[in-house]
Amino acid sequence: MFRGCQKKMIKLKNIGSGVFDEAYFILKDVAAESPYITETDMIKEANRIIGDNSLTKSNGKLSAKFPVVILWFAAGAVTCGAVMIILQWLIK
Repeated sequence: MFRGCQKKMIKLKNIGSGVFDEAYFILKDVAAESPYITETDMIKEANRIIGDNSLTKSNGKLSAKFPVVILWFAAGAVTCGAVMIILQWLIK
């Protein structure tokens, strides 16, 4: 058990993610002690981080990053298939 250790934390529920229910953010000591950083500022920053790192947007549609991943996966699969065909042709 730790003694004399304290961390401030923000817990957000219903973040609009199709994957996660809750998000926890542990504040830096500087942010927790600063009189200039309000609770509203902290929640805005947490929501910004969640929005920047989610697979889906709040309306449930896939973000623009997701189709790019599928495109690169398909390109890799086609390249591997072509290499296998060439290797079979060279072996025969």
